[in-house]
Amino acid sequence: MKVHDVIVVGGGLAGLSAAWMLTALRSDFLLVAEELGGKILESPRVMMYPFVLMSGREMVDWLLARVARDRVVRDRIVRAELGRSIRVLYGESGREYRCRAVIFATGGVERSVLKGVRLKSCPLCELPSLRGKEVLLIYDEPHFLSTARGLKGVARKVDVAWSGDVEAIARRDGRYVVRVSGREREYDDVFYLAEPEPRVPIEGVPHIRPDYKLRIAPLVYVVGDAHPLKPLAIFAVASGIEAALEAVEEVDAYRALAHVFGAGEVAPTTSSLPEVRSEEELRKAASGTSLLVWHSLYCGPCYVYEEVLKRAAKELGVPVYLVDAERVDPRPHGVKALPTTILYVGGRERWRREGVVPLAKLVEEVRRRTTTATTAA
Repeated sequence: MKVHDVIVVGGGLAGLSAAWMLTALRSDFLLVAEELGGKILESPRVMMYPFVLMSGREMVDWLLARVARDRVVRDRIVRAELGRSIRVLYGESGREYRCRAVIFATGGVERSVLKGVRLKSCPLCELPSLRGKEVLLIYDEPHFLSTARGLKGVARKVDVAWSGDVEAIARRDGRYVVRVSGREREYDDVFYLAEPEPRVPIEGVPHIRPDYKLRIAPLVYVVGDAHPLKPLAIFAVASGIEAALEAVEEVDAYRALAHVFGAGEVAPTTSSLPEVRSEEELRKAASGTSLLVWHSLYCGPCYVYEEVLKRAAKELGVPVYLVDAERVDPRPHGVKALPTTILYVGGRERWRREGVVPLAKLVEEVRRRTTTATTAA
């Protein structure tokens, strides 16, 4: 199965922007999306740059005209496995997609301030249409209050309210009637500023969240509305472009490192090494002659090292296991850095090394110690 350099998940503004840049860079990529355009299509006027206004449809059409259409696949990603050197994405269609880097531009699941009440979340995306209107911004976290400053001089009135004080929201004669701390007021528009959750469930990686970073792990990015600090149209475009540039640069860097350490091409095969995810599995794997390597999704060198280990396993004929440091506590085992390679012979530790070990050195050390142990026996 083909392994692409980059896969972009999501066809909204950020995803299309990433695909546009990847097309310009002539990168080996796929854009996998159920729909193209996203919620920006609903915006009648969007301010991209000072004095540059266009509709959401015009913006999407402009980007689509610059994306290689043979790289666009209509499918919905329902599951992702990101913990290995090859990321595997599973589509609703039953297809699997494999890549070195993945950009999640999947939008966000909008949270409701009150049960059954759905509100828009990006007032600055609709800035031109708010001119002269009365607007209420409902927020969860204080850092969202800076959005109110962006509406000054445009909206006639801007009020803010903490979500915990909002008691009721209703529509009356085309306006919103909102009760906050016992007081009712009317507004032309109401927005709920809340951090969205990413739409794609990330299986097997319990600690991964968008938080406030664009690059959330080596070769894994979250952009656009799935990123809580980038809700604006211009930021969605910028984050998609930035992620595309970083992904291509990072893939090239790992490819170069793989050659340095003797692994050859990064992720040349889709074969996988067995993974240890519990203490019981660890004891079983270390009971004979085996090579155990502690690694993590968040460890950049581990990405390259996995390819070294695949080749070492073929040359040595010794079982090689990856120990997931996110699931098995490394501290009781004296592991202080990732990756850490430990050789067990007959259930006893014979050799340990921190960091990436070049292929030739790794093969030499393992053969020497296994041969010595066999001779001594």
